[in-house]
Amino acid sequence: MIGRWSPLTRAYVGLLLVRIALLVAGYGFVLRQYPPWAFLEPALGIVGMTLGLSWLHQTWARIPKPQRQAYDGQRIEPDQAVWKLFIPVYGIYWLFVANTGLCGAIERRLKRVHARSVEVPSTLAFVACLVQLVPVLNLALSPFLWGLFMARADAAQAEADRLDAEIVAPKSLGWLEVLAILGASLLAMWGILIVTFAAIWQFLSPAKP
Repeated sequence: MIGRWSPLTRAYVGLLLVRIALLVAGYGFVLRQYPPWAFLEPALGIVGMTLGLSWLHQTWARIPKPQRQAYDGQRIEPDQAVWKLFIPVYGIYWLFVANTGLCGAIERRLKRVHARSVEVPSTLAFVACLVQLVPVLNLALSPFLWGLFMARADAAQAEADRLDAEIVAPKSLGWLEVLAILGASLLAMWGILIVTFAAIWQFLSPAKP
């Protein structure tokens, strides 16, 4: 099963396991002893979001153009699937469209190649989007739902790739590209956090006589 996951999905699940390991290892104790490490969890969260958005773009790109349509027939291109998420208010609606619509597009592709099963977890995608909007749950439960959805969508795509000998799917990101995404995200995040922490520290430090 894991062999059918894309590198981005593997990286996302791996990051999720790291976050769980930190929690089990007593992350709260570490925070009390070393306050600057409080930035680690938000940094990992941003890296996870970057991986998720990259996965959404890549998964739409793997679908041949004729099948890039949601259940209602709306055409969605890879770039469009991501950038519309950043539109205030509208992005909430688009979160559901881009992810449940992805299921419709994959199902359309599976039907074209006459796969035995053409069902993609659209209900799981809808629940993941819904939980993403609920405070607390979006931190505790949402990452697991997204990881499961990504894995199942990848498995469906892999089956379509196997059956579709006529269409060459775009090359997926390799480990070097994934590491580059992670490295750039971490460097940018840590740079911002270090500057912010230094500014707060300077502001809170007592003035010298």
